[in-house]
Amino acid sequence: MGVKILTDSSSDYEQNEIREKDILFVPIMVSFEEEHYYDGVDIDKDSFYDKLLNTDIFPKTAQPAPREFLKYFHEAKEAGDDIIAILLSSGLSGTVQSANIAKQIADYDNIFIIDSVHAVTGVRLLVDTAVKLRDEGLSGKEIYEKLSYLVTKLRSVVMVDTLEYLHKGGRLTKAQATLGEAVNMKPIISIDSEGKLFMKDKSLGKARAYKKMVKEYQKIDRDINYPAYFPYSNEKENCEELIKKLKSIDENINENDIYNIGPTIGAHLGSGTFGFTVVEK
Repeated sequence: MGVKILTDSSSDYEQNEIREKDILFVPIMVSFEEEHYYDGVDIDKDSFYDKLLNTDIFPKTAQPAPREFLKYFHEAKEAGDDIIAILLSSGLSGTVQSANIAKQIADYDNIFIIDSVHAVTGVRLLVDTAVKLRDEGLSGKEIYEKLSYLVTKLRSVVMVDTLEYLHKGGRLTKAQATLGEAVNMKPIISIDSEGKLFMKDKSLGKARAYKKMVKEYQKIDRDINYPAYFPYSNEKENCEELIKKLKSIDENINENDIYNIGPTIGAHLGSGTFGFTVVEK
C-alpha cells in the first residue's frame, strides 16, 4: 500500500519533473482546428507559443474523458493504494467532473479528488505540498484533509498583457477588447472562491500594472512556510521584473520559483501574462 498523486496538465510540469516527483499525469487536449495535441505530451510550451503567435487560429482546450482517470484509479484499487487527484479548477474546466465520474465507476473509497479552485502555479503548489507530505509518510486521507484547507488559503493574481485571447474566448466583447487595446489597458485578474476568473483591477500600461501588482501582493498576509510561485506565459522578462520589485519588500522570495504557463491555460491568456501565487495565513 502506498500513496499515489495525480494531476493534470494545468500544473505545467515538465516530463522530467513528473518522473522526479513520482506523480501521475493526465494531459488536457489543445486543438488548433483539426490539429490536436496533448499538453505536455506531444506539444511543449515553446512549440505551442510559436504556433499561437504565428497563426490566426484560436486554440481550444478539451477536458480529459473519465477513462483517462479510470485507468489510474483501477491500478490504485488493485494495489490497495490511496490516490489523490489534484486538478484544475472546476470553475474553469470539467476536468474535476470527469474525475468524479471515474471515481464512481471505480467504486473505491481511497480515491481523493481535490478541486484546486486554481490553475497553473496554484495547482503546482498543491501538488508540491502533496509530494512533500507523501514523502513524510502521511496517508492519502491525511494529505487530502491538509490540502482541502490549503486550497482556501491560496491567492493568485496575474496581469494579462493582451486582450485578444480573452475576447476570442468569449470573456470580453469585441468592443471591450478593441477599446482596451486602444488605451493599452492591462487587466489584473484573480480567481474567486468558486474558481472562476474575475477582473480585480485594471491599469493603463504595464508600468502602472507593476505598481498595482505590488500593491495586491502587499495586501496579503503571506504564510512564508509555503513558497511564492510566479507564473508567466512565454515572456519571462515580465515576471522577472515583477519578482525584482517584490523582492524589495519580501526577502523570502526565491527567484527560481518561476514557471512558464503551458497550453492548457496559455490558450486563454496568450503571451505576456505574469503574476504570483502565495498562501495567506
